[in-house]
Amino acid sequence: GVDNPLFYLENVKMLFGDAKQSMDNIHSCLEDSQDRLAAGSAANFSADQAAGGENAEPETFPEASKVIGVLRERAPGEARVSLAPSAVVKLRRMGFSLLLEAGAGSAAGFQDEDYTKHGGVQVAESAVEVLKQADIVFKVSEPLLNEVQLLQGTQTMVGFWNMYGTQELLDALQQSSASVVNLALVPRVSRAQKLDAL
Repeated sequence: GVDNPLFYLENVKMLFGDAKQSMDNIHSCLEDSQDRLAAGSAANFSADQAAGGENAEPETFPEASKVIGVLRERAPGEARVSLAPSAVVKLRRMGFSLLLEAGAGSAAGFQDEDYTKHGGVQVAESAVEVLKQADIVFKVSEPLLNEVQLLQGTQTMVGFWNMYGTQELLDALQQSSASVVNLALVPRVSRAQKLDAL
């Protein structure tokens, strides 16, 4: 056989046996787990309805300590948005408020109201307004040069973009005092899975 250094680690196990039978067993366990989760969710939903349902008090969030800005993507053909409305509640629970550029999610099928209904989300009329007020800026495609020039040293821009062949942008980012996190450059290893954006 061929030596595989991966199997010398203590936390790695090799599964021996009939592959079809093993996969069928794993599949059955996953289906059982999914059924239990679905039953638990239905019970919780019923309990919530019995406790007051729509009349229940809205969730209270901690006071926001940082502002996350979400910019509208301007690259031709770009239909993604850097933050889906489903993530708003999780970020609010973590102590963030959000500043959304008007129409930021429209190409992805989200309306501004999808974000604002959760509370703690303000809608800005322009990217300039977002860039001036946000502590952390989310973006999918590469930032425009004028966006980089507006970044301040206390800000962080987080995105997922191709940095190759964009020397002018790289020069502008190098001159900026802001922090920039490009998730496309995060290594595809187990230790970095929490940062994985794919």
